[in-house]
Amino acid sequence: MTTPDDQEGRLEAIQHGREASAVKGLIHPYIDNRISGLVMRMAVAYRSNQANHDLLLGTVAQIAGFMDLLSDLESHALRGEVAANKEMNNGSQIPGQRTN
Repeated sequence: MTTPDDQEGRLEAIQHGREASAVKGLIHPYIDNRISGLVMRMAVAYRSNQANHDLLLGTVAQIAGFMDLLSDLESHALRGEVAANKEMNNGSQIPGQRTN
């Protein structure tokens, strides 16, 4: 039996998931472009023998930050999908599906 609080939590998760999915769809091409540019900048610096520890570390940190952002958005979107599936099944868990 689901309670109103459970349903409210699922509806909130669904909304956050939809928002995360929309944001990811909007920024993913930009992030892909930025990552490609950062990798090219690293390659150019390496080829011209101007790559130093700070440049490489900073570039890798920027790439990791972008990847973490995309991963977090994907995680929120998936949680929203799970909540939507549970809501469509009257709050019951779908067999074989994990919850986060």
